[in-house]
Order: sequence, then structure tokens, then C-alpha cells
Amino acid sequence: MWAFVGVACNNAHVKFRRRNLEALGNLVVGNLGRDDAQNVDEVRYFPYRSSMYITEFFQELETEYQHDGSTRHRWVADV
Repeated sequence: MWAFVGVACNNAHVKFRRRNLEALGNLVVGNLGRDDAQNVDEVRYFPYRSSMYITEFFQELETEYQHDGSTRHRWVADV
């Protein structure tokens, strides 16, 4: 058993909706927020990642995923 966002889960395969996967993808690739944000709602919390850095991100997680040049946040959602 493991916990996900404070909720116990007995199933190792949690199913996310596509829109949620793409939202997570946007975070991973740094699509959200601005470096020159004027307020806290616009702050960029994740660095912008180009194709090479997306691949590096997944290598650091000990996976063998390599970004193929497709739309970044959708590619992340698919892996």
C-alpha cells in the first residue's frame, strides 16, 4: 500500500484523466507561470525544459524515455 496526496491507495495503478496528465505535463516542461511575475499567481515554479532537458529529467528518474520532438506537455502526459 502507498499514499498519494494523503490518501491511502491499495492499487498501484492509479488512473488519471487526460486533462490532469496534460496539466502535470505542463508543470514538468515549465509551460506555466512567468519568470518576471508581478504576483504570486503568475510565478513559474518549474523551470522551462526544452527537448534535451525533458529527456534529462526522465533520465534522472532512472527511466529510458527520450523526448521525440513532439508537443512537450502532451509527450510527458503520454509517458
